[in-house]
Amino acid sequence: MREYRASKLAKIIAIIGAPPICGSFGFVLFQLYTADPAEIPTWIYFVATPIFVGLGGIGLVALIEVFFSKLVVDAEKIYTTGPLPRRKIMLSDIKGYRTDERNRIIIESRNPRDKKIRFSGLLEHADELAAWLYKNYPNLDALAARKQMEELTGNTALGFTATERETKLVTARKLALVTNILSFVAIIAMGILPAFYKYFVALFIAGPVVLLAVLKMGNGLIRIGIDKKNEYPSVFVAIGFMMLALILKGTALNIVDHSNAWLPAAGFGIAYFIMFASVTEEYFFKGTDKVAKSVTAAFMVLAYGSYSVLLINCVYDTSAPQLYSTVIVNKHAHTTVEHITNYEVEISEWEGGKKRMNVAKSLYDSLAVNDRVKIYRRAGVLKIPWVELSK
Repeated sequence: MREYRASKLAKIIAIIGAPPICGSFGFVLFQLYTADPAEIPTWIYFVATPIFVGLGGIGLVALIEVFFSKLVVDAEKIYTTGPLPRRKIMLSDIKGYRTDERNRIIIESRNPRDKKIRFSGLLEHADELAAWLYKNYPNLDALAARKQMEELTGNTALGFTATERETKLVTARKLALVTNILSFVAIIAMGILPAFYKYFVALFIAGPVVLLAVLKMGNGLIRIGIDKKNEYPSVFVAIGFMMLALILKGTALNIVDHSNAWLPAAGFGIAYFIMFASVTEEYFFKGTDKVAKSVTAAFMVLAYGSYSVLLINCVYDTSAPQLYSTVIVNKHAHTTVEHITNYEVEISEWEGGKKRMNVAKSLYDSLAVNDRVKIYRRAGVLKIPWVELSK
C-alpha cells in the first residue's frame, strides 16, 4: 500500500492563499451591506449573499482538505480519504487517465457509478504516481484526439477524397484563426477610435449572434471549441472577446432606473443562451467535470444579453438631455478580482437620486473633491433612463 499526501508547498500555498481569498468574499458582502440601499436592487442581496457565503465556505473546506486528505493505492484499488466524501476506483475498473487545463491528472473508471479521482503536481511523489499510470493505463486524451481526427478526415460530407477533406480542414483552421485575430483587432480599434464607438458596439452585439447562426447552419467543421483539446477549428476566442468587451462597456453605464430593463434584458439574454447552448450542446450539462464551464458560460451569456440591451438603450439614444449641476463629494478607484479597475465618483444630492457614478479614467483623474460637475439625464431608446457626467 502506498499513501500520497499534499506536499509542503501545497500546504504553504493554502495557508498563504486561503485567508485573503475567503476574506475577499467577506469584504464584498461588507461593501454590499454598507452601500446605499437606494442604489442596489433588493434581488442582489438575495443572490449575492448565498453565493459569496458559499464561496467562502468552499475555500475553508479546501484549506482543511489540503491538510487532512490523502490518496491511497493498494493491491486492489485507488481511493481518497479526508473531510470530503471518499472516492474509490478498483484497479481492474480503471479506464485510463487524462489531464485538465490545470495539468491535473484525472483517473476515470469504466464503472459509471465511480467518481473521478484527481491529483496534481502538488501531491508528494506525484511523479511516481503519474509514472505508474503511464505504464499501466491508456491516455484517454490521446485516444479521444485520434478518434476525433479520424472522424474529421473520414467525414465524406467534407469531400470524397482524403486530400479534399484535409484541404477543407486546413482552410477552416485558417478561417477560424483570422476570425479570432480580427475580433482582437476590433477591440483595440474601439479603444483608439472613439468616433466609431457606436459602430463597434453594433459589431459586438451582432457579431456573436451572426457567428453562432453561421456555425449552427454550417457543416460542423468550425465550432465554439470551449474544450482546449478539441481538434475542431474554434472561434471561441472571437466570440468570447466580443462578449467580454461588450460586458465591460456595459458595466460603465450609469442607469438611473432599471424598471424597464429587466424584461428586454432577460428576453435577449435567455434567447442568446438558448442559441449558444444549442451550438455548444456537447459542453453543456454533460458530466460533473463540465459543470463549472457550463455555469460560467451561462452567466457570461446572460450578462452579454443584459448589457447588450443597456448599450442599445444608451449608445443610440438621441433624446434631448436634462441638465443638472452638482458637486463631487468623494472619488475612489477599486480593482476587481479579474484585475479590472473601476473608477467611481460620489456626488451630492440632486434631482436624479443616483449618488455614485462610473466615469472614464481620464475624467476621474481630472476631477477633485468639491469640483462642480454637470449631469446629463436622458430618456433612453428603450425608455431606460440613464445619466452622463462631465466637467
